[in-house]
Amino acid sequence: MNPTINALTAAIVGLCAGIWSWVGLNSYHYRLDEEMENPKPGKRWWVIVVAVLAAASIAYLNNWEMLPALAPLTLVGPWLAAVDFDVHRLPTRILIPTAITTGAGICGTCLLIQDWTPALYAAGGAIACGLVFFAVYHASHGTVGFGDVRLAGIIGLAVGTRHFAYPLIGIIVGCILSMIWALTVHKQKPWPFGPWLLAGAWTASLITI
Repeated sequence: MNPTINALTAAIVGLCAGIWSWVGLNSYHYRLDEEMENPKPGKRWWVIVVAVLAAASIAYLNNWEMLPALAPLTLVGPWLAAVDFDVHRLPTRILIPTAITTGAGICGTCLLIQDWTPALYAAGGAIACGLVFFAVYHASHGTVGFGDVRLAGIIGLAVGTRHFAYPLIGIIVGCILSMIWALTVHKQKPWPFGPWLLAGAWTASLITI
């Protein structure tokens, strides 16, 4: 298929997902009762922009058979990032369906191409990233939450379909971005890891070698 057509189609899907995310975020239904009094972060138009750019760029550069694995996290990622920026949480009720649909996408792709190698790579990526961030979780003394561990595992699953090294690259990039942001902008604890893990995953998914 033509990469440009893929990118344009994905951009439309990303736009719809971004608008849906933006409307949902502005309702603040994701907040717990004790979080309702927190300052409101604003309208967050950037969620729509990121959703469009992420969907279009991944569709343009990736092989079509890998898109079902990347689509769930690509579409829900901007919403997760915005929530983590606001309340420093990554809701399990969103992470679990994202993991399930990602796994289903991988299985569907493997059945279609009649090759289960991507699934093996994805499983290796999920285990590797989950273990790495589980260690970070225990070493961080509360800076990293368990939602970040779950997200790292999902990133490993989604980005690892070509090789489990790709999500590890994404995790490293995400940690570097997080540390730079924490040291230069957000100089207090705790800080959200989720948005930067997602940015790292986006970066890793665009590697074409």
